[in-house]
Amino acid sequence: MVYDKLYTARAKRPLLKSLILLSDESPEDLHRLVALRKQLKKSYELKVDSLQDNMFLVQIQKEVWGKPVSGHVIIDQGTRGCWIAYTDESGYFVKRVLEPFFNGLYPDVARVYFNYLQIQKFLETIREAYQGSSVVTYVAYKRQPREGKEQPKGTRLLWELGAEENLRKDARQYRIWIDSLTFQVKDQTGMTLLEASLTGRGIARLRFGAFSDFYHNVIQLYIGLATRWKTFYSERERRIEEGKVKLRPYLLQYPFDLEKTQIEELIANLTGSYSHSILFGGNPYFVANLTDNQDGSSFYLTILGKKVTITPMLRSTPYALWRIASRVQRVVGDGEILDASRGLQA
Repeated sequence: MVYDKLYTARAKRPLLKSLILLSDESPEDLHRLVALRKQLKKSYELKVDSLQDNMFLVQIQKEVWGKPVSGHVIIDQGTRGCWIAYTDESGYFVKRVLEPFFNGLYPDVARVYFNYLQIQKFLETIREAYQGSSVVTYVAYKRQPREGKEQPKGTRLLWELGAEENLRKDARQYRIWIDSLTFQVKDQTGMTLLEASLTGRGIARLRFGAFSDFYHNVIQLYIGLATRWKTFYSERERRIEEGKVKLRPYLLQYPFDLEKTQIEELIANLTGSYSHSILFGGNPYFVANLTDNQDGSSFYLTILGKKVTITPMLRSTPYALWRIASRVQRVVGDGEILDASRGLQA
């Protein structure tokens, strides 16, 4: 009720940020989870208070460049297997304190990662929820020419009204990375009902509108999308049935062949988070065996032409499989994610 009143009046105020996280743990156990991680225990001061209705108030402090930065966040555990972390603290606090904190809790707490195709599907759902209203979008994304192209080198950040069509065109010519999608919903009279934004790393922001609308038509839809993709990555471990080995690989499909420099950059990017052994290194064919250092999951990563295939081994959690797909896309660019055995998108 407080947020409904607060964000339905035009005024200069911090955006309400909502981080979507996946976890089967309870925020009540945050002290225990932090104690298990030497770096978090050393860097963060934490205070957790239990509220009502599966909600927890958390105060977090960390030194950033020698100065203490602190803030509050409310964690809602009302949706099974999911945390929603709300804060109206500054973007600096979210970027420098809150996000690194949750990143450090992996694999007990996992971030969600969406590429541009997944966010476009989410936008279609938003339009269905607001039938009869107009939805105006702004898309921020990075694009980088592929090798051998005549376009100038470098990375550009584009903010354009109605940029979705440009985004689709650029996806065929460039390597692209989604940054955020901002949208405004207006009724038939032109009155603004909602202004919000989404990022590819599971953060939804409310700028204007009723919190109840934001919660039901953005947060819950976002959680629904995250749940579907968690299901897509689940139960893919290598297994043996009736004496036969069963594999459930998935792949990232691109409209262009991957280049040798991208393969080299990918392996360099994965070093530190993954133990790896290169089984075959070449171009256009590449195979490596990877193990997630924190989660223990293992998988084969194969690159051939336009496809990056990830084949889970004996232990492969959905969080680890989602994470490696995100890490690949961070280097290569956003791609279409498909079930390799069926050739279908989730």
